[in-house]
Amino acid sequence: MGKITSVLFGLILLLLPMSAGCWDVKDISNQAFVTCIGLDAVSDPDLPGFMDAAEYKLTFEIINPAKLADNSGGPATIIETVEAPSIGKAVEILQSRISRQITLSHLRVLLVGDKLARQKDFTDPADYFEKNAEVALRMRLMFVQGHEARDVLNIKPKQGKSLSDELVALTQIERNTSLAQTNPFNSFMQDLRTTGGRALGSRVLVHENRKILIRSGSAVFNNRKLAGWLDCTETEDANWITRETPAVLQGHLDGLFFTFRADRVKTDIIPEIREGKPFFKIKIKVEGNILEEQGRQIDLSNPENMDKITNTISGVVRKSAAMAISKSQKEFGIDYLGLGQAFNNRYPEAYKNMDWKKVYPDIPVEINVKCTFSKSGLAR
Repeated sequence: MGKITSVLFGLILLLLPMSAGCWDVKDISNQAFVTCIGLDAVSDPDLPGFMDAAEYKLTFEIINPAKLADNSGGPATIIETVEAPSIGKAVEILQSRISRQITLSHLRVLLVGDKLARQKDFTDPADYFEKNAEVALRMRLMFVQGHEARDVLNIKPKQGKSLSDELVALTQIERNTSLAQTNPFNSFMQDLRTTGGRALGSRVLVHENRKILIRSGSAVFNNRKLAGWLDCTETEDANWITRETPAVLQGHLDGLFFTFRADRVKTDIIPEIREGKPFFKIKIKVEGNILEEQGRQIDLSNPENMDKITNTISGVVRKSAAMAISKSQKEFGIDYLGLGQAFNNRYPEAYKNMDWKKVYPDIPVEINVKCTFSKSGLAR
């Protein structure tokens, strides 16, 4: 009997620390998970009750656990908007409205409105997220053209339980298309810092009826502020140089209209110094297959015809990349394509001693493209 009592007493001693530790466990049912934040400039900077004027308008998408298991098809989120002098203060104000403990550990998307992106040095609002240990820095960063970020968060998702789910799914699909620019938060911030404030960001469009989202195109940043936008075609042009992404091309040859899918793209940016001035060679290798043909039929088993098609595709890519260079140099005058980074990597002293912003618009660039077929797939 004494032995049994001793064993039971020992078990109690072992269990006591475990039961005491349960007081420190965070019950997920008591957490308010923020999955998306929209950042906007305030329309009225005066905020009653605070010594400092409001700088930011933040819209939060918060998961509602009660609706996660609801199969009615409605969103499982709560949308709250707060105006405050700082992002940290906005989170504190939000906590006063939410009965559960707010956490940013599940933050997946950061949306930034057009007005704020143009007015504010982006490193200022970004600082809060970089310093917050809860935030995953590979979260999706998207800039909203012509609208507030709040407009996006007020759109009902077509599929899924939350808008953040839909936006994340769109970025995953974009890996197979060249019409959009995908640049996660940490990568975008690195671009800003290594280039002195230049970068390409992701763009979100809100349809005029404010019910449809479109993820295409890109946002051009200079001096850490939004400088303008590239549409989907201009972004496809830029992606030949910046992203090495699959793309679908169209070409005409002797009455034949064909569509070609580039499955593999390899781009090399080669900086040189000629007569004391910067010069660039850009070599693009494209590998893919023909998807469809229309019009006059051509014998694709004939090597001569195949050479004509590959030359035609190479010409299409060369023209597209040249348009991207021209857009960057002549219209924007902003090196968002990364040529300066490549030059700095190879000639750091020369780069340091020149005014890159001044010389960039007139730097000559030579573009060479080589196209090959990855497999036949051409027999009729």
